[in-house]
Amino acid sequence: MRLTNTGSTTQEFECTVTVDRETVYDETHTVAAEEDGATVELDDVLPDEQGTITIATAIAGTDFSEETTFDDDNCYDVVVEYTGDNVVHWQSGSSDCDAFR
Repeated sequence: MRLTNTGSTTQEFECTVTVDRETVYDETHTVAAEEDGATVELDDVLPDEQGTITIATAIAGTDFSEETTFDDDNCYDVVVEYTGDNVVHWQSGSSDCDAFR
């Protein structure tokens, strides 16, 4: 999972990941604005688990949030983007999990 900020100011991303309704990741990450070229990669810190997975992201101090649930056996690459006026989850999935390693 990658966090990107295409807005004009630094933002704090509040990220929560649940697997089968159990929270397995709950952290806040500061991501600089796009002009500073910052992207935060979370692949090494997220658990490698299967089940019904929900990714929830909120931008601290705003009403912007997004939640996406995956309930199949595919693996996913997820990009969380703050656009300056919204937060969006972009994802691609594959049954070939090695494609994402």
